[in-house]
Amino acid sequence: MRYLFALILLLLFSSVIHAQSSPKSPDYSRHPYWIEMMDDTLSNYFTAIHAYDEFWKNREKPMEEEETMGMKGATKKEEKEKGSWLKRLFGRDPEKEARKYTYQCKRFEHWKIMMQPYVQDDGRILYPSERLEIWKNARQ
Repeated sequence: MRYLFALILLLLFSSVIHAQSSPKSPDYSRHPYWIEMMDDTLSNYFTAIHAYDEFWKNREKPMEEEETMGMKGATKKEEKEKGSWLKRLFGRDPEKEARKYTYQCKRFEHWKIMMQPYVQDDGRILYPSERLEIWKNARQ
């Protein structure tokens, strides 16, 4: 009986130690890590783009300003088609979620374009001090 109890304790402790030692990779589809990566000077360019794409893979991206032109009455029609009040109360609204990140999406697209000249082959983005040196050397 003691041996069985000792064996069970040993298995429990070994599974706890194994679970703590395994590194956990971030789930890019659940949390918008790409917003934090834009502000981090040590982030990898390709990882940030991957996080952005994974986050928006199963979501509807917010519409750009050019896409909303000429859609004056579309929102009232879409509101009628949404369904019952129970569905609106308890259902997830993907449009509301997309509108929440409208500014951040626009900012990320701009960041992606602005950082592209400073991306190294491994995805590292030049530090602001390195970019300043390049700018100073170009002015001379």
